[in-house]
This record gives sequence, structure tokens and C-alpha cells, in this order.
Amino acid sequence: LTSKPFGVNLTILPAINPPDYEGYAKAIIESGVKIVETAGNNPKKWVGMFKAAGLISIHKATTIRHALSAEKIGVDVISVDAFECAGHPGEGDIGGM
Repeated sequence: LTSKPFGVNLTILPAINPPDYEGYAKAIIESGVKIVETAGNNPKKWVGMFKAAGLISIHKATTIRHALSAEKIGVDVISVDAFECAGHPGEGDIGGM
């Protein structure tokens, strides 16, 4: 693919029959990805795995409360998406600008 570091996103959504998030996380680690962004739900379970493997962990938050929680569990970077986000912006309807 490339000799340069690159990142991937693991969006963790609640579901009745969730996909194999643990398998996805293991594949991310085993494939040599250096940066992973989580989004959609509390990343606590996954951040520990990623940090133990030496990955940089980013979490996408849509509220200050979620950003502070992500900071407490040890993510390296917090990305805050507000109402202008192209994807699901959360339910706070708070603008980033």
C-alpha cells in the first residue's frame, strides 16, 4: 500500500447484532496501521488495545462531555465534530464555528 503511516476509522455503533468489532480492531493492529480513529460510541475497550499495540488513538466526539470522557480514558487526540459535520453530528445541535 504505502511506506507512509496512515490511519483508519472504526465506527462503533450500537446494534442488536453488532459486527465483529474485536475482529476489526485486531485486523487494524495486525495490518500495521499506525493511527486509528474511533467514533460512534465509548471507545474505552478499543483504546486500550490500540495503545498497547503502539497506535495513535483519535476519538471523534460531538459534545464536550464525550470529549472529556475520551480524554480520561487516554485517547491521544480528540476530534470534535459539530452540527456542520457531514455525517451524524450527534444530538446537541451545537455549531463548531
